[in-house]
Amino acid sequence: MKPRVALNGRYTGVVEPTGVQTVAHAIFAHIVRSERSFDLVIFADRNAPDLHSWAQRDDVELVHVPFRSWGRARSQLFEQALLTRHARSRGGS
Repeated sequence: MKPRVALNGRYTGVVEPTGVQTVAHAIFAHIVRSERSFDLVIFADRNAPDLHSWAQRDDVELVHVPFRSWGRARSQLFEQALLTRHARSRGGS
């Protein structure tokens, strides 16, 4: 079994992406498409672009986190207090 790496897709909670979110999405897309020696666990809002195609891959697990409906404070709380625990429970590092 390959090791798993968790990615924090909090950027997917933004309805109108700025430059930072656009670059984050491009980096995620590159990582997903690249040849790698590890599987991915991506924590992201399911309404973000491209996520459905990423979830179809055998080496990607998409975990829905409703960042868009949560708002900034709740999303930040999840990111700071709970994300690490959830990532580890799915074998991510």
